[in-house]
This record gives sequence, structure tokens and C-alpha cells, in this order.
Amino acid sequence: MESGEQISERRSVSDILLEPSSEQEGVQSDNNQVSEESNNIIEKKKPSKKFSSSQNLRLSNIMNFLSTQSSHSKASFYQFCLLSVTPEAVAECIDMTLEGPNYLDPFYAKPIVVLDEYPKVKMEKDANLMFTSFCFPNGCSVRLIPVCALEGAKRLGWAGDNYKYQVQRLTDESGTITHGVSITISEIIPVNISLEKLKTLREERKATRTLVRHWRRYQEAKGLRDKWNTRRKVKSSLRESFQSMHQNLLDEDNDSVASDPKPISGHVKVQAFNSYNTMIENEKLGEVCVREKCYILRDVKAEHLSLMLSAFKQLIDIERQRARSERDRVIRRHALLDEFQTSLNLNYIQARVKYPSSELEHINTKKEMFEYSCESLLFPKISLPLPLPQVMYEWGLGTLVLKFQFRNVVKILMLLLVEKSVLVIGDKAEEVTTCACTLLDLLRPYQWSSVFIPLLPNNMLEFLESPVPFVAGLVLKDRNEEKFLVNDPTVRWAKENGVSILNFVAGKIQFTEEPESIEMLEKYEIMLSHLNNFRKMVNYEKRLTEMVESNKENSALLSFEKFFMRGATPHESLILNNLLKIIKKFITNLAGEIDSHNAWKGYATFDSCTNEFEFCSDLLIEPAMYHVEFLEKLTQTQHFINSFDRNKTESKMPWARTDTSGRVEQSIATLINFEGKQKAASSIADFVCQHWKFSKKLQQSHISYLD
Repeated sequence: MESGEQISERRSVSDILLEPSSEQEGVQSDNNQVSEESNNIIEKKKPSKKFSSSQNLRLSNIMNFLSTQSSHSKASFYQFCLLSVTPEAVAECIDMTLEGPNYLDPFYAKPIVVLDEYPKVKMEKDANLMFTSFCFPNGCSVRLIPVCALEGAKRLGWAGDNYKYQVQRLTDESGTITHGVSITISEIIPVNISLEKLKTLREERKATRTLVRHWRRYQEAKGLRDKWNTRRKVKSSLRESFQSMHQNLLDEDNDSVASDPKPISGHVKVQAFNSYNTMIENEKLGEVCVREKCYILRDVKAEHLSLMLSAFKQLIDIERQRARSERDRVIRRHALLDEFQTSLNLNYIQARVKYPSSELEHINTKKEMFEYSCESLLFPKISLPLPLPQVMYEWGLGTLVLKFQFRNVVKILMLLLVEKSVLVIGDKAEEVTTCACTLLDLLRPYQWSSVFIPLLPNNMLEFLESPVPFVAGLVLKDRNEEKFLVNDPTVRWAKENGVSILNFVAGKIQFTEEPESIEMLEKYEIMLSHLNNFRKMVNYEKRLTEMVESNKENSALLSFEKFFMRGATPHESLILNNLLKIIKKFITNLAGEIDSHNAWKGYATFDSCTNEFEFCSDLLIEPAMYHVEFLEKLTQTQHFINSFDRNKTESKMPWARTDTSGRVEQSIATLINFEGKQKAASSIADFVCQHWKFSKKLQQSHISYLD
């Protein structure tokens, strides 16, 4: 396989693509001409006013800053890289391990390299290799599959069109958060390599398992033998009785007439002969080697994750469907990536499209669509609704609510705010990584400042004993592994020491068993039950569950791929946005107005020694304590109790009104007015319902007529 240094420059793209390069150069020259003309127009429109040297310097600095920011914001991503194991390393079995008891279990290769990157930056190669621990936490999977079983392997997801998605979230030294996406596929190694060493390693594994199995049987038999030796006296008497019983059974068998075994029919012999010949023919077909490849895009805008995932998947589909040489693949890939980086972005108007503030308009208004196509590179058309589907704030939040209930998700957020550790486990990488990133994004305006690991290797469970707070994800190989993981001593110790587990396989949250955290969770439950939006929160959750359950086949919230390709329905997005507003309001109000503009000055004291403002927690906590003391005294007053009783009475009798003296007046006019309002409300509801049913029937009849 050729390295990236051996691949020719952009001048050879015309040999691969259908459109000639001369046309592309013409387009580029036209663009340059347009930019020159626009610069001339701007120069003509410059004011004649002269500025001082200091003002000119300041203006130049501002313009340079804005130009760098605009150039960075225009790029849809920063860099692309492709990670996998080389065919040569597979053939030589370099640093390769074999796990699992089954014959077709995969090998795991550790020497993962960067097969391709764009644009090529020498200083970024080590940074790209850092993603190997996230994309391949256990190593790059390599599997030997018989050719005769290849179709069955595709159905199991071991080969063929099987995509594994991941959402990455990184924080640099300055605290800036960057996102990325990755797609992992399984590809048959096209190069003819020798598989003898892999087969030998597999046979050694088989022989080792045979020896281990017999050794265990020997140890079990030896243990039984030692146990019997300690009871030899008892065994001697039992042996005599058993021997006599055995002799009696033999005598009965000798007396009975031995029946002749049934002869094997000719049909059975023919079937056995054909099965043996088929097995020999399948063995002659040989085996193929399937490896994993991970496509990564770095520094993608969080609000554009769905757009980049859609385009990225289309690019990979093109590479897999059209058989080409590796050199041609790389040249075409770089041409498409260059087009994505410069053109695949929302313009100013499209970026400002938001959901309507009115719920009725949110559901009924026809959505604007973002469309992108590149016919010169034979790239299919991409069409997504505006605003773009939000991977974390919509799909991630919806998945968390559907799996664990809204109130439990809020409890996890409150535990994270007090720096308690959380482990997210599941059998789907896109589910684990996206929901782990969603939990951290929901903490805003606060930012998680401790350890975050999107995917933790399965053989590094000792990390759960870390005294530092963390949020980590763990992808299980299959659902059966979940039982062993939950009962693992390390995991059980972590639960007892402050770690909560979000178990997507079991569909429940296993909260920490730490005494301090248990007491906090009980208090959090009381806080949530007295939340003003608690009833609304529960109703939103029930409505979302009903919508998804009634449309399981087409609901985008149940499929990550469907979501970033088309987004949620208007009803689903409306509920998710309302839930998101409740969370943001709740998290923001936990610490008062400390996040508002210049509010920090009210909670800080000036240190004359350091000439800096220092945070003083008493300035934030004392007013809250005084407020609680005031409430304790207020609830003991007579007028508060009277107000409570009056509200209770009015809730039982809606037509009742209480005057200032506390007497209840039941007015016939008020009663008639109340009943009239009830009748009017019911009649309006009946009219709207009938009108809606009529329009629904009319729409269905129109669709059937068109069909």
C-alpha cells in the first residue's frame, strides 16, 4: 500500500475525476477575479477620513483578528485522518493478541498507523495517533472469515455495510472545547497477503484452550479423589453394596435378548457423503482477512455534527461501492475533502434559522432545507432540515430520557455538578459516546474540568478506582458481557465509592452506594418533586415515549444514522427543546445569578495583596440561609396558614370566591359564569377535533388519489 508521500499532487486529479482540471482552474480564476473586484469596490467605498497612527494600528489588529476568526469559522473541519493496521503488520502478526473462546473471534492489533491525512501537517501526525485510544480502545479488530461464511458474517456485522459512529469531545490546555466525529468500517484487505501466521496463531489458541480444558478436568478429578481418600472407610462399605447391585444389573442384562442395531439407510449415507464433499470444497475456497478502518474528522462545530456525518458517510459509501485502486481512492478522497472544507457550510442566513417561539408554528411551519451537491465530483445530493438536527441536544437528550427517565437524568447532572464520577456503558459506540458528551454539555453554564474519556479499554477497569472525578464510556462486545461487568469486583468497589453507572444494556441507572451520595440523592429527589416545572417535565417525558413507541420503525430517535440523515419530527423536536429549556433553567438557577453579566462582583472580595478579586462562598451561601430562616418564620404565621386554607378551598370549589374578611360567597351568577365557560370550552374543543378529523380524512383521500 502506497503511503501519502508517494501520492501525486492535485494535478493528477483530472486522471481520476470525470471533469477536466482546466474547468476547475477556470472556476478558480473566476473566483479570484470576483474577489479582486469585491476588494476594489470596498476600496472605493472607504471613507476619506484620516486616522491617527495609534488608531490605524488598533484597526489593523482588529481586522487581522476578524480575518483569522472568519477564515477558521468558514472551514467545516480542521483535519481528516484515516487510522488502521497495515497489511504487512497483519501478515507478520506484529503485536497481535487473540481473545475469546470461539473459533471466529477476532484478533486485536496494537500497531495502528495513520494511513492517510488531509491536509498533511507533519506536527499533527502525533495528535492524530492520539485518537487510536478512542477509536480502537481494545486494538484494531482483525478477523479471519471463511469465504463460504462471508454472507453470514455480513448479517452479523463482521463485514460489509456495518458502520460504527463515535462523537468525540476534547479540551485543550486553554480550556477550549473541540468536537470530532469518526466512522469505523470493516473492510476486506484487498492485498494478497499470507495468512499462515494468523492461522498458526489461531491453532495455537485452540490447542491452548484444549490443554486448559483437560487440565481443569484433571484438577476437578484430583480434588474428588482426595475427597474420597479422606472417607475411605465409608467408601469401602459403599463399594461392596454398589458392586453387588452392579452384578445384579449385569445378570439381568445377560438374561435379556440383545436387539440388533438399526442399519444405516442409503439416503443417510448419501447425505453424509454430500456434506463431507461440501466441507472439502468450502475449505478449498480459503479465508479472507477483514480489518477495521476508522475515518476521523477533527475540530467540527458542535452544531454542524449532523451535516458532517451525512457528508462523511456519503464519502465512505462512494469509496466502498466503486472499486478503485488505493491511489485513486486517496486522490478522489482528497478532492472531496477539499470541497467539504471550503464549501460545506451554512451561510449567514441559514445559520441564523431557529425554531419558532410559538409551539403551534413549530409544528405546522414548513421547514427550510439545506441542500448541498457537488456534481463535478459525482457526489450525491445532501438535504437536511434547518435548523440542523442537533446530535447532542436532541438525539443524545432524547436517548437519555427514553432510557432512564428525565428525573434520573437530572439527578446524574446534579451529581456531576458536585464532581461525582459517572460511567456510561452500552453495546453501541454511538450511544455511549454521544450520551457521555451530552451529559457534559447539559452542565452549561458550567464546564466539566476533570477527566473525560469517551471510550475506556475493557482491560483498564482499574481506572475506576481513580480518586479523581471522571466521566468515562465503555463499549461492551456483546450483551452477555454486561452481567460479568456489573458483578466485577472493581466495578462493585467503584459503586461503593461514589461512581454511578448509566447502563444502556439494562436500561437503568445504577446510582452510587456511597452513604454521602445516597443522602444527597434523597435530597435531590425532594428538590425535583417541588420543582415548578415538575408536572410539565413528566408530561413531556410521557408524550415523547408515546410518540416513539407508536412509530418504532420510522422514529429517528431510535437510530443514530436516521437522525443525522433527516432529523427528528416536529413534535419530537418541540418536546426535546422544551425539556432542554427546563434543564438549562434549572441548572442556571441552582447558583442564583452568578453566571449573568458582571454578577460575579457581588460574590467576590478584593485582595489588596494580590490586587485581584477572590471568590467568597459566604457571599453566595449566607443570603440563601437567611432566606430559609425567613421562610421558617413565615410558615408559622396566621396569615400564611389562612392563605393556604383559602387556596385549598378555592381549588375544591372553583366557583367559590373569598372576600377580604375570609367569608366564602357562593354567587349564582359566578356559578353560571363558571359553568358557561366550561360549556364554551367543551364546544370549542369539539369543533377543533371535528375540523382536525375532517382535514385528516381529506388529506388521506388526496394521497390515495395520487397513488
